[in-house]
Amino acid sequence: MPTIHRAVIKSYSPAQHRASVQIAGSLAVWLEAVPVATNIPGGHVVAGRECAVLFLTDDNPDDAVMITVHGAVPGAIDVTFDDITADTLNLTGTIIAQAPIGHVFGSGAPVDANSIISINPSGATASASKITLNVNTTFAPDTSSLNFTGFNAVASVATSNSIGAGGTTGHTVRGLAFQALINALSTTRTIAATELTGAWVAPSCVLALSTVTITTASGLVVQPSFTGSANLTITTFRSVGCVYAGSARITTMRHIELAALTAGTNQQPIYEQGSTAGDNHGNRFRSNTAFAYVGTTGVFGGGDGVLHLHNATTNPSSNPTAGVIIYSAVGDVIMRGTAGHLITLPTTTGGLSVTGSRAGNAALASLLTQLANLGFITDNTTA
Repeated sequence: MPTIHRAVIKSYSPAQHRASVQIAGSLAVWLEAVPVATNIPGGHVVAGRECAVLFLTDDNPDDAVMITVHGAVPGAIDVTFDDITADTLNLTGTIIAQAPIGHVFGSGAPVDANSIISINPSGATASASKITLNVNTTFAPDTSSLNFTGFNAVASVATSNSIGAGGTTGHTVRGLAFQALINALSTTRTIAATELTGAWVAPSCVLALSTVTITTASGLVVQPSFTGSANLTITTFRSVGCVYAGSARITTMRHIELAALTAGTNQQPIYEQGSTAGDNHGNRFRSNTAFAYVGTTGVFGGGDGVLHLHNATTNPSSNPTAGVIIYSAVGDVIMRGTAGHLITLPTTTGGLSVTGSRAGNAALASLLTQLANLGFITDNTTA
């Protein structure tokens, strides 16, 4: 007949997930290598803690198993990588809470020593594509204006009454931190990857019979929320920030790259809705900037902080409704106004050569001098 006995943990073997226990009320009865239930994390099996041991039969201690540990926080889930199958880990409305630091899914060590939950299959050989964590939720809404989130991560740092009046400083708080890593330290093999991406965002919609209308579809939306603004100071806010300065091993370094748009009624690779007027507002470009040019060869003439306007692929044939069009054609800068007037800024030194006699016309002489000073002409006229 199965019975349950109270015991005290004397030692624990992580490799075997077994423990030595002393049955309560008996100094002489020790059981060695008692199996620990698989749902009990190894970090909970601490010498000196009390536990409950289930004996499946009264006459065979080898049939015993530790089923609970007193004084340990809830472990929620603790399985090995090989144990996870499509049916083993099925969470429906389950909250993993109060998990102790060091929970590991897999046979390896925690990815980080301070990780609450780690997924580490410990270098398992892969002969097919693998996904470490896949969150796939499907909902059928029966009312309107609902919010659905596949994965929600919040990193919260709260003040504590135990901290001195000076508080604490220097913290880094990140809601999500992704790292795509190719680890080639342990072997001399060659690894070739066509892509190494820290975070991949792919909004998708698959239509069959339903009619779906989407007002705005976004790959990434940044919407900060700062409350208690009277006590808050933010030096710089960046919706998107890249702090990597590059490496000599990188041939071409780009912080932002946008693929060519080939579909859509209005194709606008970059669209910004403006900012408050004033000298402190607006866009800033510190680097050399080239317009209408795609390539890596030098087009800035060795300058720094300069603008390059590449020759137009097709010159404009109609007038703008407001403002002017500025473009380059055969190396000349051309402005086209709303009335169709074309003003060309010649790029040849000295501009066009003007000859002939001024016949003593002082006004004409002054005009020619001014045009020559601007580089539009070369004054070869005579008095």
